[in-house]
Amino acid sequence: MIFDQLTINNYGVYQGKQEFNLSPEKKKPVILIGAMNGSGKTTFLNAVDFVLYGKFSNIFKSQSLSYENFLKQNINNQHYDQETSIELIFHRRLKGKKQNFKISRNWKLNGTSKIKEMFYVFVDDVYDEDITKDWENFVDQILPAQVASLFFFDGEKIEQLADLDASKEVLKKAINSLLGLEIIGRLNIDLEEFQRRSALQLKTDKEQEEIQEVSKDIENVDRDIETLKQKIVKIQS
Repeated sequence: MIFDQLTINNYGVYQGKQEFNLSPEKKKPVILIGAMNGSGKTTFLNAVDFVLYGKFSNIFKSQSLSYENFLKQNINNQHYDQETSIELIFHRRLKGKKQNFKISRNWKLNGTSKIKEMFYVFVDDVYDEDITKDWENFVDQILPAQVASLFFFDGEKIEQLADLDASKEVLKKAINSLLGLEIIGRLNIDLEEFQRRSALQLKTDKEQEEIQEVSKDIENVDRDIETLKQKIVKIQS
Protein backbone atom coordinates (compact mmCIF):
# COMPACT_ATOMS: atom_id res chain seq x y z
CA MET A 1 0.00 0.00 0.00
CA ILE A 2 1.67 3.21 -1.23
CA PHE A 3 -0.01 6.52 -0.40
CA ASP A 4 -0.29 9.04 -3.25
CA GLN A 5 -2.51 11.85 -1.94
CA LEU A 6 -4.48 12.81 1.16
CA THR A 7 -7.28 15.39 1.09
CA ILE A 8 -8.70 16.71 4.38
CA ASN A 9 -11.79 18.89 4.46
CA ASN A 10 -13.02 20.60 7.68
CA TYR A 11 -11.49 17.87 9.84
CA GLY A 12 -10.03 18.81 13.22
CA VAL A 13 -7.83 21.91 12.95
CA TYR A 14 -8.01 21.88 9.12
CA GLN A 15 -10.37 24.55 7.80
CA GLY A 16 -11.66 24.02 4.27
CA LYS A 17 -10.09 21.60 1.80
CA GLN A 18 -6.37 20.85 2.19
CA GLU A 19 -4.53 18.55 -0.25
CA PHE A 20 -1.23 16.77 0.44
CA ASN A 21 0.77 15.27 -2.42
CA LEU A 22 2.48 12.17 -1.00
CA SER A 23 4.18 10.98 -4.19
CA PRO A 24 7.98 11.45 -3.82
CA GLU A 25 10.29 12.40 -6.66
CA LYS A 26 13.04 10.07 -7.89
CA LYS A 27 15.85 12.18 -6.46
CA LYS A 28 13.81 13.11 -3.36
CA PRO A 29 12.45 9.82 -1.99
CA VAL A 30 11.47 11.15 1.45
CA ILE A 31 8.52 13.42 2.25
CA LEU A 32 8.95 15.40 5.46
CA ILE A 33 6.08 17.24 7.15
CA GLY A 34 7.06 19.82 9.74
CA ALA A 35 5.01 22.48 11.53
CA MET A 36 4.55 24.29 14.84
CA ASN A 37 2.73 22.64 17.73
CA GLY A 38 -1.03 22.67 17.25
CA SER A 39 -0.75 23.06 13.47
CA GLY A 40 -2.13 19.59 12.63
CA LYS A 41 0.77 17.12 12.31
CA THR A 42 -0.86 14.56 14.60
CA THR A 43 -4.28 15.28 13.07
CA PHE A 44 -2.75 14.43 9.68
CA LEU A 45 -1.77 10.95 10.88
CA ASN A 46 -5.10 10.50 12.66
CA ALA A 47 -6.90 11.32 9.41
CA VAL A 48 -5.03 8.54 7.57
CA ASP A 49 -5.83 6.07 10.35
CA PHE A 50 -9.48 7.08 10.50
CA VAL A 51 -10.23 7.14 6.76
CA LEU A 52 -8.84 3.61 6.48
CA TYR A 53 -10.51 1.98 9.46
CA GLY A 54 -13.42 4.15 10.67
CA LYS A 55 -14.87 2.80 13.92
CA PHE A 56 -12.07 0.21 14.00
CA SER A 57 -9.35 2.88 13.83
CA ASN A 58 -6.83 3.29 16.64
CA ILE A 59 -7.66 6.98 17.02
CA PHE A 60 -11.34 6.19 17.67
CA LYS A 61 -10.56 3.33 20.05
CA SER A 62 -8.31 5.63 22.08
CA GLN A 63 -11.23 7.99 22.80
CA SER A 64 -13.91 7.38 25.44
CA LEU A 65 -16.67 8.48 23.08
CA SER A 66 -19.48 6.93 21.11
CA TYR A 67 -18.86 6.84 17.37
CA GLU A 68 -21.42 9.58 16.70
CA ASN A 69 -19.89 11.89 19.31
CA PHE A 70 -16.43 11.16 17.93
CA LEU A 71 -17.58 12.31 14.48
CA LYS A 72 -19.07 15.48 15.98
CA GLN A 73 -15.88 16.24 17.92
CA ASN A 74 -13.75 16.11 14.77
CA ILE A 75 -15.79 18.59 12.75
CA ASN A 76 -13.85 21.83 12.38
CA ASN A 77 -15.11 24.44 14.86
CA GLN A 78 -15.33 27.18 12.23
CA HIS A 79 -17.36 25.06 9.78
CA TYR A 80 -19.57 23.03 12.09
CA ASP A 81 -22.56 23.18 9.73
CA GLN A 82 -20.61 22.00 6.67
CA GLU A 83 -19.55 18.58 5.45
CA THR A 84 -16.40 16.99 6.85
CA SER A 85 -14.48 14.57 4.66
CA ILE A 86 -11.21 12.68 4.35
CA GLU A 87 -10.05 11.22 1.05
CA LEU A 88 -7.03 8.97 0.54
CA ILE A 89 -5.58 7.90 -2.79
CA PHE A 90 -3.14 4.99 -2.78
CA HIS A 91 -1.98 2.13 -4.97
CA ARG A 92 -0.78 -1.41 -4.53
CA ARG A 93 0.43 -4.24 -6.75
CA LEU A 94 -1.53 -7.46 -7.03
CA LYS A 95 -0.04 -10.26 -9.15
CA GLY A 96 2.28 -7.75 -10.77
CA LYS A 97 -0.54 -5.40 -11.76
CA LYS A 98 -0.91 -1.92 -10.29
CA GLN A 99 -4.27 -1.09 -8.71
CA ASN A 100 -5.25 2.50 -7.90
CA PHE A 101 -7.62 3.09 -4.99
CA LYS A 102 -9.50 6.15 -3.79
CA ILE A 103 -11.42 5.91 -0.52
CA SER A 104 -13.62 8.68 0.84
CA ARG A 105 -15.21 9.01 4.28
CA ASN A 106 -17.50 12.00 4.88
CA TRP A 107 -20.13 13.04 7.38
CA LYS A 108 -22.35 16.01 8.22
CA LEU A 109 -24.76 17.02 10.94
CA ASN A 110 -28.31 16.23 9.90
CA GLY A 111 -30.56 18.56 11.87
CA THR A 112 -29.46 19.40 15.41
CA SER A 113 -27.78 16.19 16.53
CA LYS A 114 -27.99 13.38 13.97
CA ILE A 115 -24.94 12.51 11.91
CA LYS A 116 -24.88 10.45 8.73
CA GLU A 117 -21.57 9.00 7.57
CA MET A 118 -20.91 7.95 3.97
CA PHE A 119 -18.03 5.80 2.73
CA TYR A 120 -16.98 5.04 -0.86
CA VAL A 121 -14.24 3.02 -2.54
CA PHE A 122 -13.11 3.60 -6.13
CA VAL A 123 -10.81 1.17 -7.93
CA ASP A 124 -9.09 2.60 -11.02
CA ASP A 125 -11.54 5.55 -10.88
CA VAL A 126 -14.60 3.24 -10.90
CA TYR A 127 -16.90 2.96 -7.88
CA ASP A 128 -16.71 -0.58 -6.47
CA GLU A 129 -19.83 -1.43 -4.49
CA ASP A 130 -18.63 -4.86 -3.37
CA ILE A 131 -15.34 -3.61 -1.90
CA THR A 132 -17.15 -0.65 -0.33
CA LYS A 133 -19.52 -2.96 1.54
CA ASP A 134 -16.71 -5.34 2.57
CA TRP A 135 -14.01 -2.73 3.11
CA GLU A 136 -13.29 -3.73 6.72
CA ASN A 137 -12.27 -7.24 5.66
CA PHE A 138 -10.57 -6.00 2.49
CA VAL A 139 -8.25 -3.51 4.20
CA ASP A 140 -7.59 -5.97 7.02
CA GLN A 141 -5.91 -8.26 4.49
CA ILE A 142 -3.61 -5.43 3.36
CA LEU A 143 -2.79 -3.78 6.70
CA PRO A 144 -4.70 -4.90 9.83
CA ALA A 145 -5.86 -2.07 12.07
CA GLN A 146 -4.27 -3.79 15.08
CA VAL A 147 -0.77 -3.23 13.70
CA ALA A 148 -1.40 0.08 11.90
CA SER A 149 -0.18 2.01 14.95
CA LEU A 150 3.28 0.52 14.31
CA PHE A 151 3.32 2.40 10.98
CA PHE A 152 1.38 5.61 11.73
CA PHE A 153 3.23 7.53 14.44
CA ASP A 154 4.94 10.91 14.80
CA GLY A 155 7.82 12.38 16.74
CA GLU A 156 5.75 12.60 19.93
CA LYS A 157 5.15 8.83 19.85
CA ILE A 158 8.88 8.23 19.35
CA GLU A 159 9.55 10.48 22.34
CA GLN A 160 7.08 8.45 24.42
CA LEU A 161 8.75 5.18 23.42
CA ALA A 162 12.11 6.61 24.43
CA ASP A 163 10.74 7.38 27.91
CA LEU A 164 10.86 4.09 29.85
CA ASP A 165 7.91 4.99 32.08
CA ALA A 166 5.72 6.27 29.23
CA SER A 167 6.69 3.44 26.87
CA LYS A 168 5.15 0.88 29.24
CA GLU A 169 1.72 2.41 28.77
CA VAL A 170 2.20 2.76 25.00
CA LEU A 171 3.21 -0.89 24.64
CA LYS A 172 0.35 -1.95 26.92
CA LYS A 173 -2.19 -0.23 24.67
CA ALA A 174 -0.56 -1.73 21.56
CA ILE A 175 -0.71 -5.27 22.97
CA ASN A 176 -4.31 -4.84 24.14
CA SER A 177 -5.26 -3.62 20.68
CA LEU A 178 -3.41 -6.49 18.99
CA LEU A 179 -5.22 -9.05 21.18
CA GLY A 180 -8.57 -7.31 20.83
CA LEU A 181 -8.90 -6.65 24.56
CA GLU A 182 -9.91 -3.02 24.04
CA ILE A 183 -13.34 -4.22 22.87
CA ILE A 184 -14.40 -4.55 26.51
CA GLY A 185 -13.96 -0.83 27.10
CA ARG A 186 -15.67 -0.06 23.79
CA LEU A 187 -18.68 -2.21 24.74
CA ASN A 188 -18.98 -0.35 28.05
CA ILE A 189 -19.06 2.99 26.21
CA ASP A 190 -21.66 1.75 23.72
CA LEU A 191 -23.79 0.37 26.57
CA GLU A 192 -23.71 3.71 28.40
CA GLU A 193 -24.75 5.48 25.17
CA PHE A 194 -27.63 3.01 24.70
CA GLN A 195 -28.78 3.53 28.29
CA ARG A 196 -28.66 7.31 27.84
CA ARG A 197 -30.77 7.19 24.67
CA SER A 198 -33.24 4.73 26.23
CA ALA A 199 -33.69 6.99 29.25
CA LEU A 200 -34.22 9.98 26.94
CA GLN A 201 -37.05 8.22 25.10
CA LEU A 202 -38.93 7.76 28.40
CA LYS A 203 -39.02 11.52 28.98
CA THR A 204 -41.93 13.76 28.01
CA ASP A 205 -41.71 15.88 24.85
CA LYS A 206 -41.03 18.98 26.92
CA GLU A 207 -38.29 17.27 28.92
CA GLN A 208 -36.69 15.93 25.74
CA GLU A 209 -36.71 19.42 24.22
CA GLU A 210 -35.04 20.88 27.34
CA ILE A 211 -32.42 18.12 27.35
CA GLN A 212 -31.62 18.73 23.66
CA GLU A 213 -31.25 22.48 24.28
CA VAL A 214 -28.88 21.90 27.20
CA SER A 215 -26.91 19.30 25.20
CA LYS A 216 -26.54 21.79 22.36
CA ASP A 217 -25.25 24.42 24.80
CA ILE A 218 -22.72 21.92 26.15
CA GLU A 219 -21.49 21.13 22.62
CA ASN A 220 -21.07 24.85 21.87
CA VAL A 221 -19.07 25.37 25.09
CA ASP A 222 -16.91 22.31 24.31
CA ARG A 223 -16.12 23.74 20.86
CA ASP A 224 -15.21 27.11 22.40
CA ILE A 225 -12.92 25.35 24.88
CA GLU A 226 -11.20 23.43 22.07
CA THR A 227 -10.72 26.65 20.08
CA LEU A 228 -9.17 28.38 23.10
CA LYS A 229 -6.86 25.41 23.69
CA GLN A 230 -5.61 25.66 20.10
CA LYS A 231 -4.99 29.40 20.54
CA ILE A 232 -3.05 28.75 23.76
CA VAL A 233 -0.84 26.19 22.00
CA LYS A 234 -0.09 28.60 19.14
CA ILE A 235 0.67 31.47 21.54
CA GLN A 236 2.98 29.27 23.60
CA SER A 237 4.77 28.12 20.42
